[in-house]
Amino acid sequence: MTPLELMPYVTEILIAVALGFLGSTLRIFVQYIRDGHLPESGLGLYAESFIGAAAGFLSWLFIAPVGLRAIAIAALIAGYAGADFVDNTLGNKK
Repeated sequence: MTPLELMPYVTEILIAVALGFLGSTLRIFVQYIRDGHLPESGLGLYAESFIGAAAGFLSWLFIAPVGLRAIAIAALIAGYAGADFVDNTLGNKK
């Protein structure tokens, strides 16, 4: 697809990325309430938020023709679970 062909989807993409970011922020907040600590550095906080935004975008790629409500819900859930998925996939195996 060329950039001009993506123009009708810009709103959906922005909503998916924003809700993925919101989902990761919600996860960080729940982790703070549960454990009482945030990620060790600002870079860790940024990385988790970026992973959530990327997960929101990926959710848009998979369910784009379904509808805006489905995209919003999937992006929120993907943003919440995206950082855990990456952490468990790349983390140290015992």
